Amino acid sequence: MTKYILKRLAMMVLVVLGISFIVFTIMSLTPGNAAQMILGQSASPEQVAKLEAELGLDQPFFARFFGFWKGVLQGDFGKSYQTKLPVFDEILARFPTTLKLSTFAMLIATLIGVPVGVISAVRQYSIVDGVSMVIAMLFASVPSFVMGLLLQLEFALNLRWLPATGVASWQSYILPAFTLSASTMATLTRMTRSTMLEAIRQDYIRTARAKGATESSVVLRHALRNALLPIVTVIGVDFGYLLGGTVIIESVFSLPGLGTLMITSIRMKDTPVVMAAVMFVTIAYSLVNLAVDIIYAFIDPRVKSQYAKG
Repeated sequence: MTKYILKRLAMMVLVVLGISFIVFTIMSLTPGNAAQMILGQSASPEQVAKLEAELGLDQPFFARFFGFWKGVLQGDFGKSYQTKLPVFDEILARFPTTLKLSTFAMLIATLIGVPVGVISAVRQYSIVDGVSMVIAMLFASVPSFVMGLLLQLEFALNLRWLPATGVASWQSYILPAFTLSASTMATLTRMTRSTMLEAIRQDYIRTARAKGATESSVVLRHALRNALLPIVTVIGVDFGYLLGGTVIIESVFSLPGLGTLMITSIRMKDTPVVMAAVMFVTIAYSLVNLAVDIIYAFIDPRVKSQYAKG
């Protein structure tokens, strides 16, 4: 297991390097001049050239890229072109909002999607099964920004139960978290239903019932446990996706998270902030997937034996 973890961490380093190179290249090729955006359109060419030299934008591409990584290896991600503040401080100030939103959304999706999928599989072709599958398809089809606007209109403007924007209290996370969790909830419901249907038709389920095991024991201890691997995979992958995919939701609900920071920085060509934010999300996503792989070993002993052989 230790060798496997070290191997995955080494691969994560290569992934971060590759993604950082791609993002740096895209930021360099996109139109616009960061110095011009900072000074404004009325700035003279001499002023723009002076600021470019101060920011290091007049250097060749690879000199700037390796200079960025030299600073990263020394623990310095640089300073924002716009605010002049350390990039790492900017990210640490925004990331808790994104983490809270993603975690809350994942909890909602898991606590609703998995039980509904189990009930739909146990009561296949019933009214509960039909209604849950229709709702799941609806949640999977409606774009997140449309659902967010509809929830704002109904629960914030009409009913006035919840705040529409901002992060004044924990209640401010309810609407954006539910909006963000809708698609994942639908995916988990359908995935749980399909894996449970496959599990409850296996021979060991019939054996457990023949031995007199209760239906709840058969469903929860035998069928669900053996159906957990693909469910845990979806939870891990979607949680990593939520960490980096909150841009639209944060924009709709005006949340000061990492997604909003990335959008603003991309528009202003604030390369140090964009690079650090993308690397931060990449590392978080990789660590989540590594944690999912480790959880596999605790769910299924066969996976643990494969790690031991490897």
